[in-house]
Amino acid sequence: MNPMKLVGESLRAASRATQFLPPQQGTERRKLVEEIRDACITSETAYKTVLERLRTLKSSSRSRESLAYELRRFSSDKATRAAFKPETLSQDVNHILHRLERDVDRLKYPIDFWRIYRLESAVASAEEYDRDLTDYYDDYARTMEALATQLQSAMPDEEPVERQAYAEHVITSFESDLEDALKDIEAAKDGMARVA
Repeated sequence: MNPMKLVGESLRAASRATQFLPPQQGTERRKLVEEIRDACITSETAYKTVLERLRTLKSSSRSRESLAYELRRFSSDKATRAAFKPETLSQDVNHILHRLERDVDRLKYPIDFWRIYRLESAVASAEEYDRDLTDYYDDYARTMEALATQLQSAMPDEEPVERQAYAEHVITSFESDLEDALKDIEAAKDGMARVA
Protein backbone atom coordinates (compact mmCIF):
# COMPACT_ATOMS: atom_id res chain seq x y z
CA MET A 1 0.00 0.00 0.00
CA ASN A 2 1.18 3.50 -0.81
CA PRO A 3 0.39 5.62 2.27
CA MET A 4 1.28 8.81 0.40
CA LYS A 5 -1.61 8.12 -1.96
CA LEU A 6 -3.94 8.11 1.05
CA VAL A 7 -2.87 11.67 1.91
CA GLY A 8 -3.45 12.76 -1.69
CA GLU A 9 -6.84 11.06 -1.93
CA SER A 10 -7.91 12.54 1.41
CA LEU A 11 -6.98 16.06 0.38
CA ARG A 12 -8.64 15.62 -2.99
CA ALA A 13 -11.87 14.36 -1.38
CA ALA A 14 -11.84 17.25 1.10
CA SER A 15 -11.26 19.70 -1.74
CA ARG A 16 -14.20 18.30 -3.71
CA ALA A 17 -16.46 18.38 -0.68
CA THR A 18 -15.52 21.97 0.12
CA GLN A 19 -16.50 23.04 -3.38
CA PHE A 20 -20.11 22.12 -2.58
CA LEU A 21 -20.25 24.19 0.57
CA PRO A 22 -22.05 27.49 0.09
CA PRO A 23 -20.08 30.72 0.45
CA GLN A 24 -22.56 31.73 3.17
CA GLN A 25 -20.69 29.52 5.62
CA GLY A 26 -18.16 32.36 5.67
CA THR A 27 -15.45 32.07 8.28
CA GLU A 28 -15.75 28.32 8.78
CA ARG A 29 -15.56 27.66 5.05
CA ARG A 30 -12.54 29.96 4.64
CA LYS A 31 -10.80 28.29 7.57
CA LEU A 32 -11.38 24.85 6.07
CA VAL A 33 -10.13 26.00 2.66
CA GLU A 34 -6.98 27.41 4.30
CA GLU A 35 -6.38 24.16 6.20
CA ILE A 36 -6.71 22.12 3.02
CA ARG A 37 -4.38 24.47 1.13
CA ASP A 38 -1.82 24.35 3.94
CA ALA A 39 -1.93 20.53 4.04
CA CYS A 40 -1.55 20.42 0.24
CA ILE A 41 1.46 22.72 0.34
CA THR A 42 3.06 20.79 3.22
CA SER A 43 2.63 17.39 1.58
CA GLU A 44 3.58 18.68 -1.87
CA THR A 45 6.79 20.22 -0.52
CA ALA A 46 7.62 17.02 1.35
CA TYR A 47 7.08 14.72 -1.59
CA LYS A 48 8.80 17.00 -4.10
CA THR A 49 11.87 17.12 -1.85
CA VAL A 50 12.14 13.33 -1.92
CA LEU A 51 11.33 13.20 -5.64
CA GLU A 52 14.11 15.67 -6.42
CA ARG A 53 16.54 13.60 -4.36
CA LEU A 54 15.46 10.41 -6.15
CA ARG A 55 16.02 12.01 -9.53
CA THR A 56 19.55 12.96 -8.50
CA LEU A 57 20.07 9.37 -7.40
CA LYS A 58 18.66 8.04 -10.66
CA SER A 59 21.00 10.19 -12.74
CA SER A 60 23.98 8.60 -10.98
CA SER A 61 23.07 5.08 -12.07
CA ARG A 62 25.49 5.02 -15.01
CA SER A 63 28.30 3.30 -13.13
CA ARG A 64 28.15 0.69 -10.42
CA GLU A 65 30.39 2.67 -8.06
CA SER A 66 28.50 5.96 -8.33
CA LEU A 67 25.15 4.18 -8.01
CA ALA A 68 26.29 2.35 -4.88
CA TYR A 69 27.62 5.58 -3.41
CA GLU A 70 24.39 7.50 -4.11
CA LEU A 71 22.17 4.66 -2.89
CA ARG A 72 24.07 4.67 0.39
CA ARG A 73 23.88 8.47 0.63
CA PHE A 74 20.12 8.38 0.07
CA SER A 75 19.54 5.64 2.62
CA SER A 76 21.40 7.61 5.30
CA ASP A 77 20.08 11.06 4.34
CA LYS A 78 18.34 12.24 7.51
CA ALA A 79 17.24 15.56 5.99
CA THR A 80 15.34 13.88 3.15
CA ARG A 81 13.79 11.40 5.56
CA ALA A 82 12.67 14.23 7.84
CA ALA A 83 11.26 16.16 4.88
CA PHE A 84 9.28 13.12 3.74
CA LYS A 85 7.00 13.03 6.76
CA PRO A 86 6.21 16.47 8.13
CA GLU A 87 5.46 16.27 11.82
CA THR A 88 1.72 17.00 11.83
CA LEU A 89 0.68 16.09 8.29
CA SER A 90 -1.44 13.05 9.13
CA GLN A 91 -3.03 14.84 12.10
CA ASP A 92 -3.83 17.81 9.86
CA VAL A 93 -5.42 15.60 7.19
CA ASN A 94 -7.38 13.68 9.82
CA HIS A 95 -8.60 16.95 11.36
CA ILE A 96 -9.80 18.22 7.95
CA LEU A 97 -11.70 15.01 7.20
CA HIS A 98 -13.20 14.93 10.68
CA ARG A 99 -14.42 18.52 10.38
CA LEU A 100 -16.05 17.76 7.05
CA GLU A 101 -17.68 14.61 8.33
CA ARG A 102 -18.84 16.24 11.57
CA ASP A 103 -19.75 19.79 10.56
CA VAL A 104 -21.47 19.52 7.20
CA ASP A 105 -25.19 18.81 6.99
CA ARG A 106 -25.45 15.51 5.11
CA LEU A 107 -28.91 16.13 3.80
CA LYS A 108 -28.25 19.62 2.56
CA TYR A 109 -25.11 19.16 0.42
CA PRO A 110 -24.30 16.62 -2.33
CA ILE A 111 -21.05 15.37 -0.79
CA ASP A 112 -19.75 11.81 -0.86
CA PHE A 113 -19.65 11.35 2.91
CA TRP A 114 -19.09 7.62 2.65
CA ARG A 115 -15.77 8.26 0.86
CA ILE A 116 -14.80 10.89 3.41
CA TYR A 117 -15.68 8.52 6.24
CA ARG A 118 -13.60 5.70 4.70
CA LEU A 119 -10.62 8.02 4.23
CA GLU A 120 -11.02 9.41 7.72
CA SER A 121 -11.10 5.89 9.14
CA ALA A 122 -7.90 5.06 7.29
CA VAL A 123 -6.13 8.17 8.59
CA ALA A 124 -7.89 8.25 11.99
CA SER A 125 -5.18 6.51 13.89
CA ALA A 126 -2.59 9.21 13.22
CA GLU A 127 0.11 7.46 15.22
CA GLU A 128 -0.37 4.25 13.26
CA TYR A 129 -0.52 6.12 9.97
CA ASP A 130 2.63 8.08 10.85
CA ARG A 131 4.36 4.78 11.52
CA ASP A 132 3.14 3.38 8.17
CA LEU A 133 4.44 6.44 6.34
CA THR A 134 7.80 6.30 8.11
CA ASP A 135 8.06 2.53 7.57
CA TYR A 136 7.28 3.03 3.89
CA TYR A 137 10.22 5.41 3.48
CA ASP A 138 12.49 3.27 5.66
CA ASP A 139 11.70 0.13 3.64
CA TYR A 140 12.90 1.89 0.50
CA ALA A 141 15.98 3.22 2.33
CA ARG A 142 16.87 -0.27 3.66
CA THR A 143 16.46 -1.76 0.19
CA MET A 144 18.74 0.92 -1.24
CA GLU A 145 21.33 0.30 1.48
CA ALA A 146 21.27 -3.45 0.76
CA LEU A 147 21.62 -2.82 -2.97
CA ALA A 148 24.57 -0.49 -2.34
CA THR A 149 26.28 -3.22 -0.33
CA GLN A 150 25.65 -5.80 -3.05
CA LEU A 151 26.98 -3.48 -5.75
CA GLN A 152 30.08 -2.59 -3.74
CA SER A 153 30.85 -6.19 -2.81
CA ALA A 154 30.72 -7.45 -6.39
CA MET A 155 34.08 -8.57 -7.76
CA PRO A 156 35.90 -5.98 -9.90
CA ASP A 157 35.59 -8.08 -13.05
CA GLU A 158 31.94 -8.84 -12.32
CA GLU A 159 29.27 -6.50 -13.72
CA PRO A 160 26.16 -6.86 -11.55
CA VAL A 161 23.73 -5.80 -14.26
CA GLU A 162 20.75 -7.36 -12.50
CA ARG A 163 21.46 -5.48 -9.27
CA GLN A 164 21.80 -2.19 -11.14
CA ALA A 165 18.56 -2.85 -13.01
CA TYR A 166 16.80 -3.72 -9.76
CA ALA A 167 18.14 -0.54 -8.11
CA GLU A 168 16.73 1.49 -10.99
CA HIS A 169 13.41 -0.34 -10.59
CA VAL A 170 13.30 0.49 -6.85
CA ILE A 171 14.05 4.16 -7.53
CA THR A 172 11.45 4.33 -10.32
CA SER A 173 8.85 2.62 -8.13
CA PHE A 174 9.33 5.14 -5.31
CA GLU A 175 9.23 7.98 -7.86
CA SER A 176 5.99 6.63 -9.31
CA ASP A 177 4.34 6.42 -5.88
CA LEU A 178 5.35 10.01 -5.13
CA GLU A 179 4.09 11.22 -8.50
CA ASP A 180 0.73 9.46 -8.00
CA ALA A 181 0.27 11.18 -4.64
CA LEU A 182 1.33 14.52 -6.12
CA LYS A 183 -1.34 14.25 -8.84
CA ASP A 184 -4.07 14.01 -6.20
CA ILE A 185 -2.53 16.85 -4.21
CA GLU A 186 -2.36 19.02 -7.33
CA ALA A 187 -6.02 18.24 -8.06
CA ALA A 188 -6.90 19.24 -4.49
CA LYS A 189 -4.99 22.51 -4.87
CA ASP A 190 -6.75 23.22 -8.16
CA GLY A 191 -10.09 22.60 -6.46
CA MET A 192 -9.18 25.02 -3.70
CA ALA A 193 -8.26 27.66 -6.29
CA ARG A 194 -11.79 27.39 -7.71
CA VAL A 195 -13.33 27.72 -4.24
CA ALA A 196 -11.52 30.94 -3.38
